[in-house]
Amino acid sequence: MTDGSTYELIETAAPVGYYIAANNVTTFTIPAGATIDEVIVADAPVPSPTVATQVTSDSGLPGTVLSDVVTVSGDDGEAGVIIATLYGPVAPSATGSCRDLTLAQWEAGATQTFTTDITGNGAYTITGPTSASAGCYGWSDTITLTPSSTTGSSSPTSPTESTAITVPGLLRQGVVH
Repeated sequence: MTDGSTYELIETAAPVGYYIAANNVTTFTIPAGATIDEVIVADAPVPSPTVATQVTSDSGLPGTVLSDVVTVSGDDGEAGVIIATLYGPVAPSATGSCRDLTLAQWEAGATQTFTTDITGNGAYTITGPTSASAGCYGWSDTITLTPSSTTGSSSPTSPTESTAITVPGLLRQGVVH
């Protein structure tokens, strides 16, 4: 190393259990006249991703495409994956609503799983199937970042994660609201 020069330290491998950030370049300069060259680099903080989710439609008729928009934040630039689970159709609650179903009620229904790759912070649309029958449909989403393996998730019990599919004429009978 030469005094007064600037260098980049790029960490490319780490022992198991250590985290390498996606943006892992450290720039440093050796001061002119320095008699000891020492570089101390600390592990980067592990990201703590969060997800905000919103179905593209909270109600519809059979034939409505069921989709969910997952907005990722708190990612440090890592790639990753969203695993989205669509529940339903599930019968509405005793109040006739999809929004007050319990997690156990959602989990008792049929499920389908969809996977989408992510490349960092941003909004990602998960496109599910076309609804074929009346009932409540709800989404849960889990993101996992690589290489940190940190996760963030949402539940179908979130008020923004359900779609009520109704058949004309059944709405008045209290089948789905």
